[in-house]
Parts: sequence; C-alpha cells; structure tokens
Amino acid sequence: MWLETVVDESLKRHEKASPSDYADAARQFLLRWSFYSSMVIRDLTLRSAASFGSFHLIRLLYDEYMFYLIEHRVAKAVGKVPVAVMLDAGTKDDDRAAKRRKEGPAAEEVAARASKETAPVVVNGKCSVKSVRTRLKNWNRN
Repeated sequence: MWLETVVDESLKRHEKASPSDYADAARQFLLRWSFYSSMVIRDLTLRSAASFGSFHLIRLLYDEYMFYLIEHRVAKAVGKVPVAVMLDAGTKDDDRAAKRRKEGPAAEEVAARASKETAPVVVNGKCSVKSVRTRLKNWNRN
C-alpha cells in the first residue's frame, strides 16, 4: 500500500540507528504527517471545498493506519510488543510528574498554581481577562 511505502522511505535511513533514535525519527515523522495533513484540511476549510467531508474521512482513516504502522515499526525496532510501546509513551508524562515530586512540594505547588492561575475565568458566558491578570499579580507577590 502507498502508506507503507511512505513509512518505509521516510524511516529507511534510521533503520540502522539505535532503537531510541529510530523511535525519535518515527515520532518526528508522525508530527510532520499530522502537520501537513492538517494544513490540507485547513486549506479545504478556508476554500469551502465541497470535497472536505470526503477528504476528512480519508484523512482519519490514513492517520489511524499511519499510527498503526509506526507503532508496529517502533515496537519491532525496540523489541517489544506494540502495546508496550504505547505504554512507554504514556509513562513519560508520569516520569515528569515524579520528577516534580522529587523536587519537593514547592515545585508541585508552582506547577499547580501556574495551571490554575493562567486559566481564563468565564463569568456569565464572558471571559474575564482582568481577573486573570489580577490573579497573576497576586501569584507573583507570593
């Protein structure tokens, strides 16, 4: 299939690299794939193209198949089953949270406060930017 050829050609030069380098190359390929396909969708949207619906459905199918192909290629390169590769990707977020916990409660509190303080406040269906600025000023004083 055409998508398999695209993946093969894109990752061919990384096959002899270390498994982590191969996984990074695959991650970059997926990032670029998503970016360019999103740009096509964006262009179709801006032009109010009649083919948007059909193209969007094909894109969803291709995206899923591309993720499937990359997941299996990375699993083969790393020597794990595909589910383990998916789990490894999810544990990176857990590792970041564990690192913040090791840094102490102050680091966790700053991260939690930053996420809460920068969130816009919606009052009566309107976003209150002034309250965000006020909250940020109060946060900076502490």
